[in-house]
Parts: sequence; C-alpha cells; structure tokens
Amino acid sequence: VVTQRVVVVRGAAWNQDTVDRVRLSVQISRAWPTPLHPGVPLVVHTGVMEMADEFWNDVSPWIASLPTGAQLSFTGHSLGGSMALLLTAWS
Repeated sequence: VVTQRVVVVRGAAWNQDTVDRVRLSVQISRAWPTPLHPGVPLVVHTGVMEMADEFWNDVSPWIASLPTGAQLSFTGHSLGGSMALLLTAWS
C-alpha cells in the first residue's frame, strides 16, 4: 500500500470577506521575473512566488511528515494552479 497525498490550491477568492483584496491585487500585479532558486536559470512571477512562499510555511511541515515512499501531487485552479507548480518545484 502506497500513501498518496494531494495538495489542492484554490484560485483567488475575491468574494470572501476575509480576503484582503488590495493586498491580493498588489501581489498579482508584481509580475516581474524572479529566479526560482539561486543559480537556476528559471524565473517565475514575483507575486505568485510570494503567495506560494506564504503557503509553503503552512504545508511544508505536513510534507515533511509524509512516510518514505509516499506519492505527493499538487494541483490547483487559476492562481492556485500557478502556486501549485511552484510548490511542486520546491518539494
């Protein structure tokens, strides 16, 4: 039996009262390229990387606790899909 876990990252929730719409707008507008990792010739959207980095702090302990050999997948919709790609690269 192989342990399988899927991390689903939703897109922006503009209509929720708990969402800081100004902050979200600013992060999305920060579209200039930022290196994914130092020394790696791959750049990513700065604002999306900032949001994924915040989420990484929540999800990384959970990832670290997975048993050896576990299968881990990331998926998402819209902005969440972009964040899921970065989380995949970081894991």
